[in-house]
Amino acid sequence: MVLSGSHLLIFFLPAVFIQGLNIVIKSQQTDVAVKAGEEACLQCPLSYSTDVLQVMWQKILPEEGEVTVATCHPHRYKLNPDFSTKIGLKETTLRNCSIVVQNVTEQDEGCYLCLFITSSDVAYYGKACLHMYELHKPTLNTSRSNSTGQLEVSCSATGRPAPNVTIHVQKTIWTHTNAVKNSNGTVTVIRTAALSPLHMNKTLECSATSSFGSERNRMTVPDFEDTYTEDDSTLALCIGLFLFCGCVVAVAVLVWLLVRKQLEARADADVEDNINKNKEVMQGTPRTPRTPLNQCVKEENETLRKRTPMIKKNNRTAKTKQNNEARLLLKNSRKELDFDQ
Repeated sequence: MVLSGSHLLIFFLPAVFIQGLNIVIKSQQTDVAVKAGEEACLQCPLSYSTDVLQVMWQKILPEEGEVTVATCHPHRYKLNPDFSTKIGLKETTLRNCSIVVQNVTEQDEGCYLCLFITSSDVAYYGKACLHMYELHKPTLNTSRSNSTGQLEVSCSATGRPAPNVTIHVQKTIWTHTNAVKNSNGTVTVIRTAALSPLHMNKTLECSATSSFGSERNRMTVPDFEDTYTEDDSTLALCIGLFLFCGCVVAVAVLVWLLVRKQLEARADADVEDNINKNKEVMQGTPRTPRTPLNQCVKEENETLRKRTPMIKKNNRTAKTKQNNEARLLLKNSRKELDFDQ
């Protein structure tokens, strides 16, 4: 399988040959960074003409150590089945056996060895450490504060390592930066700036940079004047409707309470009348209608009834006095008659 990649890592190995000795010649270590999802091509050309029997690519794993992922022979090549879905061969010659790491992810990070096995006692190898980075295009958002009327611009970018987010504008009222670490190891950096309304209808640019690359985004700040007024009108209308509905509900509840109170009072009066009717029916006495006049008559009768014993007592006393006077007069008359005789 022959693949092509956009990121190349090349080892230039020095040809050092010492007869009669078992010597391994090492080149300088090289680091390479690849954006997540892209391909990394690792090349290892040998500059010295020597009898190469095979070329081995090995990956250094934390626990297993060196594991062979691909081997180039004079007329064939071989891939480790455990890595066949991630690693392919671009060049299969013994002079330049190159591998391609496809769709680079975090699991592909690590150091790789390129080892040339010769017919002599000398071997040549190089070492490269592959690093993956992420850097997404920044996102710009604008809004207007209802309290201060200031423009608020927010630029956010996600990357690994954490990107440096910059809003390219001449004058800012204040700025604030916040970073959030995500579960996948990336970091989202959010930078917010307050601008004056003079920046409306102007183009703003935001950039996210790291040691491996940069991303930019632009947008034109909208005119918030109309939307700001419309929002205020809508808010005032909503508040007015809310207050009106509240007043209507309050009046309805008050009327309902008054009507309910009157109905309860009328019901109590009807119950009392029914009780009185039942008592009168059981006692056999007619019921006098309850009217204001009857009530006054009833009260007058009660007053007269209370005064009647007093009158009877006074009449009895006067009558007794008259009787005594009559008896005394009769007695005196009799005495006079007896005296005359």
